[in-house]
Amino acid sequence: MSACVYLLVVLAACAHAVNICILDAPDVNAELQPNPLGGMNIVLERRGLSEVIAVVGRQAGAIKDVVQDGDVVIQFANDTTVRISNEEIAGERRGYLLTFTWEAPKTVKLEDCVNLGTHHWYGGPQQKRQYWPIERLVLPNYSYVTKEADNCAVAEPYWLNSEGIFYYFDKKVPLFVDQNDLEKNAACFIAQTKPPYSSKRDKNDLIYAIGIFEDVRQAHEFAVEKYLEKPTGIPDERMITYPIWSTWARYKRDVNHATVLKFADEITHHGFPNSQLEIDDLWETCYGSQIVDERRFPSMKNTVDVLRAKGYRVTMWTHPFINKGCEPWYSEAKAKGYLVSSEYGSVETSWWNDNETTTAVIDFTKPDARQWYLDRMHALKNSSGVDSFKFDGGESSWAPQIPVLRGDIRDQPGVISADYVRTVAQFGPLVEVRVGYRTQDLPVFIRMIDKDTYWTYENGLPTLITTLLQMNMNGYSLVLPDMIGGNGYNEPPTKELFIRWLQANTFMPSMQFSYVPWEFDNETVEISKKYVQLHAQYAPEIIKACQRAVADGSPVNPPVWWIAPNDTEAHDIADQYLLGENILVAPVIERGARSRDVYLPHGSWLAQGDRARPLPGGDWVRNYPAPLDTLPYFVKNTMVGLKALVVTALITGAFSAAEVVGPSIRGDDVTLTLEPVLTGGFNVILIEENERSTLGQIGRTLEGPYTVEEIEGGVFVQIGNVNLTLKTVYDASAKARGIKFDWQASAAHRLEDCIDFGSKHWYAGPMQVDQLYPIENATQVYKASYIQEIDNAAIIERYWLNSAGEYIFVHDKVPLFFDYKNIMSNHICFGAQIAGPYSSQRPRTILTYDMWFLENVKEAHKHAVANYLGKPSGTPDFRMVQHPVWSTWAQYSREINDTKLLDFAQQIRDHGFEDSQLEIDDQWELCYGSLTVDEAKFPDFKKTIQDIRALGYRVTIWAHPFINNNCEPWYSEALRNNYFVVDETGNPNTSWWNNNGSIPGYIDFTNPEAAEWYYQRMKAVLDTYDIDSVKFDAGAAPEIAVQRGDIELQPHHLVQAYAKLCARFGGMVEFRAGFRTQDLPIYVRMCDRDSIWGLNNGLATTITTTFQMNLNGYPFVLPDMIGGNGFNLEHEQADLPTKELFIRWVQANTFLPVMQYSYAPWNFDNETVQISKKYTELHAQYAELIFSAMEAAVSDGTPVNTPLWWSDPNDQEALLIWDEYLLAETILVAPVLTEGATSRDIYLPAGTWYEEGDRARAVEGPIWIKNHPAPLDVLPYFVRDKQNVPDAGTTLYTSAALVLLGLVANIVHLI
Repeated sequence: MSACVYLLVVLAACAHAVNICILDAPDVNAELQPNPLGGMNIVLERRGLSEVIAVVGRQAGAIKDVVQDGDVVIQFANDTTVRISNEEIAGERRGYLLTFTWEAPKTVKLEDCVNLGTHHWYGGPQQKRQYWPIERLVLPNYSYVTKEADNCAVAEPYWLNSEGIFYYFDKKVPLFVDQNDLEKNAACFIAQTKPPYSSKRDKNDLIYAIGIFEDVRQAHEFAVEKYLEKPTGIPDERMITYPIWSTWARYKRDVNHATVLKFADEITHHGFPNSQLEIDDLWETCYGSQIVDERRFPSMKNTVDVLRAKGYRVTMWTHPFINKGCEPWYSEAKAKGYLVSSEYGSVETSWWNDNETTTAVIDFTKPDARQWYLDRMHALKNSSGVDSFKFDGGESSWAPQIPVLRGDIRDQPGVISADYVRTVAQFGPLVEVRVGYRTQDLPVFIRMIDKDTYWTYENGLPTLITTLLQMNMNGYSLVLPDMIGGNGYNEPPTKELFIRWLQANTFMPSMQFSYVPWEFDNETVEISKKYVQLHAQYAPEIIKACQRAVADGSPVNPPVWWIAPNDTEAHDIADQYLLGENILVAPVIERGARSRDVYLPHGSWLAQGDRARPLPGGDWVRNYPAPLDTLPYFVKNTMVGLKALVVTALITGAFSAAEVVGPSIRGDDVTLTLEPVLTGGFNVILIEENERSTLGQIGRTLEGPYTVEEIEGGVFVQIGNVNLTLKTVYDASAKARGIKFDWQASAAHRLEDCIDFGSKHWYAGPMQVDQLYPIENATQVYKASYIQEIDNAAIIERYWLNSAGEYIFVHDKVPLFFDYKNIMSNHICFGAQIAGPYSSQRPRTILTYDMWFLENVKEAHKHAVANYLGKPSGTPDFRMVQHPVWSTWAQYSREINDTKLLDFAQQIRDHGFEDSQLEIDDQWELCYGSLTVDEAKFPDFKKTIQDIRALGYRVTIWAHPFINNNCEPWYSEALRNNYFVVDETGNPNTSWWNNNGSIPGYIDFTNPEAAEWYYQRMKAVLDTYDIDSVKFDAGAAPEIAVQRGDIELQPHHLVQAYAKLCARFGGMVEFRAGFRTQDLPIYVRMCDRDSIWGLNNGLATTITTTFQMNLNGYPFVLPDMIGGNGFNLEHEQADLPTKELFIRWVQANTFLPVMQYSYAPWNFDNETVQISKKYTELHAQYAELIFSAMEAAVSDGTPVNTPLWWSDPNDQEALLIWDEYLLAETILVAPVLTEGATSRDIYLPAGTWYEEGDRARAVEGPIWIKNHPAPLDVLPYFVRDKQNVPDAGTTLYTSAALVLLGLVANIVHLI
């Protein structure tokens, strides 16, 4: 390699040119050499080869001066300067970085041209004719901004080649690209101050980096780390797992209430699952109003409610435009300066929905305009009830040219796209956008621009793959492919094109239908179901790939070369893609083809994931068969994690007509029959008194011949190497029949049984954000049954109960997944598979559960308590029942100190309120996990506690199981002693809501030493400061956690161990998770509620979650704070509670075990204070009755707060009521849960009921009381006549008896 020539100073008058060294390293050398046609060649020498990789300064003119002072600085005669710096990149990805910083007067054009050479190139702009690799693109003087033209919605200034060299341009550059136009086989990068860039720029810049690495993958990984960034989270998992159904391609703008419901019914009728139904254009009164057109949708709320009841989430299409004439919104936005204006002062522009007028675009670079848009979108979301939105548009070209925007003028016009996307991403993980400009970090889907219904590269099927690759290699890995079959702008898809498009989409992150399979024929329906199910089956792998993108920026769907970066054959492949690094997909994209050539990189590959069909890699597989129903795909043979997905395919064959004779079990009056299903498994049939009923379908993933053997009490069924033991049992003491299902399979198998919801009402099940009741109204997409923060899944008992007196209990060791109404319509499905969060070290897959049949729902629940759920071993603290807990959390959030604590305590006293205790919440610690007081906030914490105690308070503090890795020396001590939970790779890293830029560890409470270390440190805090007890937060185990003990009891074992340790701190403890810990004598707290009204984690779910907890065996419910937490948990309407919401929340809480304040009544007004006192005192008067109900729970497991059917389990009306509750079968409470309501309908079951306990106001049930008055200061409640409460006199305290006589209630009434 020739040595560089170094210069200190070269004068402009030099008689001859001299080469300029810009990089001199042992393995790489780069220097500038004169180009005879102008500018300077960058000559790169490495690997023994010399290559001109670019010509720079083509428009700069003669060199005036060169200075080398570490960097190389070159000045040119036309006042242009370039600074060139180099940096060696060490570590895992070793390489070099050259940075060119050109500056010139704004009238000077800057131009550097890259030699495309013989290499292949990636990245670049999204294009309508999306070639891959991109060296074939022709871009004539192409403005590099996001724009509608050419589908250029993603315009990242990033180019990468197969030799491991990339170019990345700074956002300040007014960039144009001329590829294969000015110079053939070259891409010229031009900086020029001309439209669409503002003429008000004060200078011209051309700033970019050249990365030089060993191979293309290393180069890209460094570019992600340094420039492109990576997503901060993943989109909604249900959107990944199941299809989106959009109205757009099928109905275009012809949508209304009837059309949408018919669409949903068709989807369900044909047996397809869903992520959501998206209502596309045209639902608005006018474009930009964000008001529903009631001619099309008389009540969008009703439309959404009906869709929800059918099992659909709902999203709506929207955009950033307001058409002129859409009043008053257009005029309002214009008057307030919320519209983008051009440099000529005009707001008028155009878009595809102008409708013969002009339009304007919201200026998202202005905070006030952003907020105005957000407020209106929130209002639309709240009023309609939709879950989220599909945000269209966003390209900078829609703005009037040249736009005047806020911020650095050198970041314009791209900033309008970025600010739009960042604004709308606030609507959460169901959001989809279609534009990207330096927004790779957002955890939302970015949609491909509309595809046309063609077979060709003219925006047709082949570009589904090339656009996927383009987006992934620009850092946008969370890709939402466009609709299956395209948009049909030219014509609808043919059957063949539709099927091939569907197949090509199968291993991409999400599937989106609009054209539907049943518009073709039954074969299309069956093929479509096959690939929808295959996509769902591989969804865990897609999710893992998305999570890896979050972790390290890896593409979800990379090109083939990603796993073979030096394989020159792989560099040029445009019609195959990967999912992660282990699944290779080779769709058929040629019309009429029934085979195709497939390139497999080195390694062993399993054709169609079939272990019986291994293929060697490193070569082409010619003419691989691909009939119309076949998508060629290949699974890497080393991919252990997919055993459960691929091995089930080996169980082949079908039941012949002669074999369709199912095993039967006969009792005295009941026959249980298994009837084989041709598609797999058995229908479970009960025949009683000649009446047939189908319980469900079991063994759904299993196909093939079976054998049946009679055993004692049942049958033994074998399908391949999967065994089912099915037994019937009878519990004479309870007059209960039962069926015990016990599937046993190898760890590679996935098992699945589905039970029909029927027309029954179902209860219990998991805790959820949208806590619907009864739960047959809910939709739950195949989800692991374990405690996790997402979806408020803090109590995940495996127990389901129904109104017919039947219940199901799934055993603890099952690696359980569950699904409501998606896998099978109107069914609850139980899956068992070895996949996250369950350890891959489990020795087997089991699906073991019991189903019992009793006289009624109440007797069924009692049986479940006695045989499975258990009951508390003691009662928690009585004073917490008697008087409110006061927490700092919602009132002060993390902004607490000694002054605020004492002031809060004094305010409570000054306003005449009692207390159980004052709870000091987050953030009292020095750092998270230190269990050391932050003396900056609490200089004398002991005195602070003493002063609070002097006011009559007990004191508790908030705690958690984490230690952040910046919290020293405690983190290092725990790490050194192996006190953290680790995953299966030995990594202790996890996450929680208080990461604060760090990475936490989670204490391993299954390790006795770690648990004792935590306990002693916690106890030391309590002893040192005279603190009474602890509010323990969190509880979800990291995924996939390695714990002590039986591997088949993990990950739940960790939660149990944590809960049991916390319970050692006594009866004032509150905990927020539960799995088989019903015996602990502690309060279990509801997960944080949002300050909203509805069943989406608002006030109403205080009641439904109380039912869920009680019916899962957790009767000592500590409701969340009155008024909610006032922060947004993906419910955008969440905010500080209103006065009305706060008061109704107080009332709803009155007859629950504990009242917990944080927001204070005096935050509102004196009326709120007086009403709050009234119901706080009423709660105290009934405290002994509440506590006696808690004692009954200890005695026999009776719930403290039950649904109405508990008093009469055969009352059909009571079985469905979710907005009333009972206390101890004695008090019926009917809170007002609707905003603005001053009356409500109330149902009273059989018996005599006294309104507010007043014997002068008796009502005989069963009866509906319509429009019962309930002004803001009134909580409707009724006391049952004592004669109707069996043994009440022997179990209740004296004060409770007084309540039943109406004396206490009458006193309160008189007050």
